[in-house]
Amino acid sequence: MFSALLPSALGASWGNRAAPAADAPEEPTVVNWSRVSSYLSQVAADAAFDLPALEEDLGLIRASFILAQLSQQVYKITAADLESVTQFELPLAGPLNEVAVVAARLVHVRQAAADQGLQSPQQFGVWHVDGLGLAVVFRGTASQEDVLIDANITPVPLVANERATGNHGAINVHKGFYEGAKQQIDAIVAAVRGQDRRARRRLPVWISGHSLGGGYANCVMLHMLANREIAELFAAGGGSVTFGAPMVIHSQHPDALYERLTSLEAFAERQAGRRSRPRLHFHNFVNNADVVPRLLGRSLDSVHSMMEYYVPYMQSVQHTARNYHPFGAYHMILGDKIRTPAYDGASAHLSRGRIGNFEHAEEVKRHLEVTRLWRSLYASGGRTGGYMDHSIAAYKQRVGAYMHALALDPPQSRLLRSPSRASAPNPAGLFVMLSDPHAAQQHSRGGPSGNPRLLADQVGTLVGTAAAGVGVLIATKGAQFCLSS
Repeated sequence: MFSALLPSALGASWGNRAAPAADAPEEPTVVNWSRVSSYLSQVAADAAFDLPALEEDLGLIRASFILAQLSQQVYKITAADLESVTQFELPLAGPLNEVAVVAARLVHVRQAAADQGLQSPQQFGVWHVDGLGLAVVFRGTASQEDVLIDANITPVPLVANERATGNHGAINVHKGFYEGAKQQIDAIVAAVRGQDRRARRRLPVWISGHSLGGGYANCVMLHMLANREIAELFAAGGGSVTFGAPMVIHSQHPDALYERLTSLEAFAERQAGRRSRPRLHFHNFVNNADVVPRLLGRSLDSVHSMMEYYVPYMQSVQHTARNYHPFGAYHMILGDKIRTPAYDGASAHLSRGRIGNFEHAEEVKRHLEVTRLWRSLYASGGRTGGYMDHSIAAYKQRVGAYMHALALDPPQSRLLRSPSRASAPNPAGLFVMLSDPHAAQQHSRGGPSGNPRLLADQVGTLVGTAAAGVGVLIATKGAQFCLSS
């Protein structure tokens, strides 16, 4: 069995060596120790975390990669950047390393000025991304005022229409994030409606951000879902994607909380499109040992308990902090894979970005517990750290690396391929997600466009994968020959 793993761990050139001629000097075996280290690190991650990999939703990973890029750009944008265009290369599924180029145009800027103080330090941009729709992206913590907003963890009620949460009561959210986010709602709504008019159709709307920006994003998302006149902006779909964001919803009775969130999700989808009933997505990414998503909730209970002895005020802080709960699906970046917490085999449903339920939230909390940080350190060989894992550059790099790996070796259980340039110039096919209600039907027709050439591309991928399998078998036999000679 070990010999079968040698070609990938030691390098293809070693496994594919031909038998030396009788009169030729024997070549020394060269071990690629970098690959060995990477392989052992991945084995450690698989052993340390009992989480299934998010392998079947390349559309989600592509969208998340672009939103991570924009979450980095939003830290530096100014009014002078308005109407500037950024181009991104996204890989097509298959072994040929083909890429599609997607453009993102900055259509609205809200720049935080130094003299605005605590009342309005938020900075965000709105981009029109080809195929994806509109991306509203918030900046993370970048000033002293931002730190004070982070620390204002007192829960306040979410402003909502009466029927939004059914008969289950109000939803409480993080005061600092929510009060700051509400100040920008009117500007966001005006920008989205302006772009809808410009496009002469509804565009999908995605709310995103890193760190504090992710907290703003989730609060904006909840507010928009809970209000009928704003929820209609999601008539073409969309949702939220955050990176290293703290939790934003608070309740002492989490089982009832998720009943309210489920009612809120159904209400928003009804208001957004009474005929089309668009599917909305809610995703949060946590990179390895990033401590920020663990600051609220029960993850740091042991740390808070130690601090209570020295700072009596910490007792009330811990009581408030531990009653924060996850919102949406969570994806953990561990090893070289993105993994989704699951319970009782429900990973397929949870990876599709629903608003969440009590069982999923409890499983997410279990994987965010501080005791698991040691597993992250072990699985990464010590190559990790709080700031390194929390930086948006780390999120962008890790999501991008997984996107390219997934595109080169797509899972055979569901070849939801993106279109090639020749078969379908419409870039919307790059971002088809498994939770999209039309995804299965499109898949059965051969892809998002129903184009026969796309089906031919998929067959080509199957043939290429089979050829690669034959190559691995040959390499394995070569390794066994070398070991026995």
